[in-house]
Amino acid sequence: MKKKIFRLFALALCLALLLCSAVAALLFDQSKLEQAQDDLLRLTKVTAFSWDGQPVSSPDEMTEMLGRAGGGLRFTLIGPDGAVLADSWADASQMENHADREEILAARAAGEGTALRPSESVGKRLLYAAVRLDSGAYLRVSKEVPGLIYNFAPALAAALAAAAVSFLAALLLARRFADSLTSPLVALSDSLKLVKDGSATLDPSEYPYQELQDMAADINHLSGEVGRSLQKLEREKSRIDYILSSMSEGFLLLDEEENILLCNDSAKSFLGAKGALAGKSVLFATRNTAFLQALSAAKKTGGTQLVDLSYAQGTAEATVSLVKSAGTGYEGGLVILITDVTSARSAQQARQEFFSGASHELKTPITSIRGFAELLAAGGTDETQQKDFSARILKEADRMSALIGDIILISRLESGEVVFERENLDLGEVARVCCAEMQEMARQHGVTLNCSCVSAPYSASRREMRDLINNLLSNAVQYNRKGGSAALSLTRGPQGLVLQVSNTGDPIPPEHQNRIFERFYRVDKSRSKALGGTGLGLAIVKHIASRYSAAVKVESTAEEGTVFTVTFPPQNVENL
Repeated sequence: MKKKIFRLFALALCLALLLCSAVAALLFDQSKLEQAQDDLLRLTKVTAFSWDGQPVSSPDEMTEMLGRAGGGLRFTLIGPDGAVLADSWADASQMENHADREEILAARAAGEGTALRPSESVGKRLLYAAVRLDSGAYLRVSKEVPGLIYNFAPALAAALAAAAVSFLAALLLARRFADSLTSPLVALSDSLKLVKDGSATLDPSEYPYQELQDMAADINHLSGEVGRSLQKLEREKSRIDYILSSMSEGFLLLDEEENILLCNDSAKSFLGAKGALAGKSVLFATRNTAFLQALSAAKKTGGTQLVDLSYAQGTAEATVSLVKSAGTGYEGGLVILITDVTSARSAQQARQEFFSGASHELKTPITSIRGFAELLAAGGTDETQQKDFSARILKEADRMSALIGDIILISRLESGEVVFERENLDLGEVARVCCAEMQEMARQHGVTLNCSCVSAPYSASRREMRDLINNLLSNAVQYNRKGGSAALSLTRGPQGLVLQVSNTGDPIPPEHQNRIFERFYRVDKSRSKALGGTGLGLAIVKHIASRYSAAVKVESTAEEGTVFTVTFPPQNVENL
C-alpha cells in the first residue's frame, strides 16, 4: 500500500509539473506574441506615417521602395479594393486579392489591425499589422513569428533544472506523505487483530487525521462490544459445560453428517469411549450396530428412536431425536439422551419375580384350604377328622394372612408409600421387649433364647425396629434344632450400634448366603413351608436396615452356627 501511494503521489506530482510547464510555456509564448504584435503595429504606424503620400511612378518603383525597408520585415501595399499593389517578398501581380484578410478588415473598420496566420504566398507563420493610409490604401507589415519551442528554448535548461529539483522535492514529500498515511493505517490494522479477543485499546489522539481518529474510536468501541460478547459467550459455555458435566444422563449432539458437536463425560462412559470426541464421527465413540441403526432410522423417519445399550455397570437406554428447529444451524442433526435404566429394569424384573413368587406362595395355602373345605363339605367325616381339617384350614389361613401382611409391608417399604414416624427411643428396651415376646415361640420349638442389650438412645420408628428384630428372632428360633439356643445382643462399637442375632441351627451354605435376603428365597423350601415361613422376613430386614443406612451381613459355619449382624452408623445414634 505504501509503495502504491508513493507511486501514485509521484505520478500526480509529475503530471502537475508537466502541466505547469506547459501552461508556463503557453503563457510565455502568448506574452511574446502580444509584445511582437505591439512592436509590429507601432512599426507599421511609423512606416505608414513616413511613406504616406510619397509619389510613386510605377508598381516596380513601389516594390523597390518597400524592399529597401529590410530588417526581415515584409511590406505590402494594398489598394482600397484589396488588390496588392506592391510586396517586398513576392510578385504582387501573382498575389490574390487581400480584401478579406483579417488585418485588412480590422484596418478598414478601425484604421489598424493585426493577425497571426501562415502565409499562403511564402509558406511561413507570419504576424501581420495593417494601417489604413489617407489615400485609402493599406500598408501592411509582417514578419515571421517563431513557434513555441523556439521562444521557450532559451529558458528550457533552467526550466528542466527547476523541474528536476521540484521532482526530487516532490518525491521526498511523497515519501513523507505515504509514511504519514500508511504508518497509522498499519497500526490500526495491527490493532484489528486484537479486536477478535476484545483487547484492542487505542488512543485516538495519537493519529494525525480526524478520519483515523474516528476509526480508532470505532475500533475501541467494536473491541469493547466483542469483549463483552466473548465474556457472555464464555459464561454461557461454562454454564452449558457445567450442566453437561453434572448430568448423570449422557448427552450427544450430532450434525447432519453424524459428526459429534457436543458430548459429555456420562455419554462417553455409556458408550465406552475415551478422549476428545468433538468434531469426530460418531463411529469414533461406538460401533454398536443397534445404536447406529437407531441414528439412521431417526434421520429417515424424523421421529424418536429408543435403543438399549449394555455397558460395564448395567443397561442404558438411548433416546435419539432429529433436530427440526430452523435457524439453529444444526437442522438435520441428532440429539441423543442416554439414561441409566439398570435400576428401573432390575426393579421391573424384581416386581415380576415378586408377583410371580407371591402368586405361587398364595396358591399353596389357598389350594390346601380349598381341599380341606371340600372334604368337610362332602361329609362322611367324623368329629375328630372335622377338628383336624378345621385346624389345618385355620393354620393355612394364618399362614396366608401373614404372607399377605408381609407382602403389603414390603411393597410399602419399597415404594415409600408409608413413612413411619421416628421418635427418640431406647433401642435396647425395644430389643428386650421383642425377646420377651418371642420366649413362648422358643419354648414351643425347644429352643433357649437369651437376650443381652445395652441402653441405646436412638431416633427411629418403633414399628420398623420391632419388625426388624422380630423377623431376625423368629428365623433364629424356627430354623434352629431341637434343644438348640438363640441369642440377641445389642452393643456399642466404633462403627455405631451393633445388633446381633445368632442361632445354633444348620449352617447356611455359602452359595446361598448372598441370596437369602431376596424375596421368597428359601434355602430349604420344604422345611420353610412346614414352619409357616413366608420367605419375606429377611427381605423386610434388608429394606428397613437400608432406610437407616445400616449394614446387614450374615456369617454361618457348622461350628459357630449362624449370626446376623446389623450395624447402625454413628450419625443416627444419639448420646453414644
